[in-house]
Amino acid sequence: MKHLLINLIALLTALTATAQIPARVKAAADRVKASPALQVTFNANGRPGSMLLGDGGKFALVMGDIQVYFDGKTQWAYSAADKEVTILNPTADELADANPASILSTLSSAFKGSKVKGETYRLTPLSKSSDLAEVTIAFPGSGIWPQSMTIVASGGSLSISDLKFSPLKAKKPQSSFQFKAPKGTTITDLR
Repeated sequence: MKHLLINLIALLTALTATAQIPARVKAAADRVKASPALQVTFNANGRPGSMLLGDGGKFALVMGDIQVYFDGKTQWAYSAADKEVTILNPTADELADANPASILSTLSSAFKGSKVKGETYRLTPLSKSSDLAEVTIAFPGSGIWPQSMTIVASGGSLSISDLKFSPLKAKKPQSSFQFKAPKGTTITDLR
């Protein structure tokens, strides 16, 4: 599930300009990139969640008892159910697999897309070795932000609905993308 959540973050930040991505999807991606910060709420497989997206690939994801933060250097993954946080400074390979900023650089050249029906678009990877098999993005009529997405990956599928985007006018401070462990939390520091 964590990998699918990271793919969600990646897709919300990474649908970048390419001749192979439909114009409607490119326009939404350009709006994401133009925002100094972006607050997103959603339901993923029926579970409510929220994300704060910042510059430089920074993000904060809260979904039930799972929280993942990345401040551009350090990543924290917290499970409230386990009362455990894992801290790491991802390597370039780990970033390529988990960091939205890294995935951003590959999606622009790694996917093609087409209109499926109405304002629904299907994106598929150009490489057969991609973890993502396909992404379907639906827009409401003339709305500028996607309303739902379905991500099919090697680890399963994730259905994201009720997407609501709120662009913020100013960058968020670094502390917004850092995690402070509650007392009694087991800390596994892999830095």
